[in-house]
Amino acid sequence: MACIEKIYSVSALVGNGDCNANCSFCAGKYLRKDVNNDGLYHKNLESAIKLSARYGGWSLSLTSSGEPTCDPEALTNALEVYKKCADQGAYFPNVNLFTNGILFGDEVFCDEYLPKWRELGLNNIAVSIHDVDENEQAKIYGLNEYPQLEKIVSNVNKHGLGVRGTLLLRKEGVDNAKKYEHSVHTLFEKGINNITSWPVGEPDG
Repeated sequence: MACIEKIYSVSALVGNGDCNANCSFCAGKYLRKDVNNDGLYHKNLESAIKLSARYGGWSLSLTSSGEPTCDPEALTNALEVYKKCADQGAYFPNVNLFTNGILFGDEVFCDEYLPKWRELGLNNIAVSIHDVDENEQAKIYGLNEYPQLEKIVSNVNKHGLGVRGTLLLRKEGVDNAKKYEHSVHTLFEKGINNITSWPVGEPDG
């Protein structure tokens, strides 16, 4: 019988699946039919956090089949579960919220929710970046306008949280070394110096 050696991280879907963007390549729509926020969800989340902590866990990532900030109460509830676990010893040094970043351009939204979320243990906002030009970012997200990245950084940093740029690699976007280098330098200039990357493909192939 195989034994567990390490469970470094936990990823959890939160919220009702609503989204404020309209990406042509959305993969989340395939998960929305399974959205479930009943009591069992929170028990399962608590169990997953505690199990991971027991086996060396150091990171909790909260995301959604839509956009998690569109259901802020569900996000608060998930962080309350984590806070309960952390108070009982299942503490993770990295608690990340994966987001399209749109609502973090709204200072009123940030002032309302970020202090509470930080108090509950959130420490990083991971913003998905398809293009470092906000006009192109808006087109990709199906918006008329996308917030300036500098504004997002300012709103988040104001409340003592960090911003991580998740630079997404996809065909006809950031798809070669030159574009990648340019994007990284531009993000540095916009105040984002914590950057990760991964490829994105069409969900239908």
